[in-house]
Amino acid sequence: QAHHHKGALWFVGAPTTTSMADRAALLEADASLRAGDLAAAEAAYDRVDLAKATVSEDVAFQAHNNRGALRMKRGELVDAIADFEAALTFRPTSADAWYNLGAARRNSGRLDDAVFAFDRCVALAPTLYAGLCGRAEALSALGRADDAVAS
Repeated sequence: QAHHHKGALWFVGAPTTTSMADRAALLEADASLRAGDLAAAEAAYDRVDLAKATVSEDVAFQAHNNRGALRMKRGELVDAIADFEAALTFRPTSADAWYNLGAARRNSGRLDDAVFAFDRCVALAPTLYAGLCGRAEALSALGRADDAVAS
C-alpha cells in the first residue's frame, strides 16, 4: 500500500506559474485515484506537463508520488520506482515518498535497496509505523531476523 497525497494540500503557496490546466489535471487525477478509477487517474496524471519549467516543485512531487502509488496498485513496479525516485528529487525529506520507494523496491525483490529507503523513511519519521514495519519485513526477507526484531 503506497501513500498518496491529497491534491489541494499541495497547492497552498504553489507558484502561480503552474498552469490551471496542470492544476486541474492533478486534482482530477487525485480524485480518480481515491475513487479507485486507476485508468482515469493515470490519464489525468499524464496530462500534467512535468517537462515544463513552470510546473512548481510541489506539483511535480505530488504528480510523481501519486502516479507511483497508482502504478504500485497495478503492479507496475519498475515505473512506480522511477516515479518515487523522481518525487524524491523534488522533496527528499518526504517520509511518505521514502516509504513508497521502499515498498516498491521490496515488492520487486530489491531488498537491500528497500532497507535503505525504509531507513531514510524512519530517520525522517521515527514513529511512522508503516516505515518501521516495512524495514522489519525487508530485513526479515534478507535473513536478518535479529536486525528485524531490533527495529
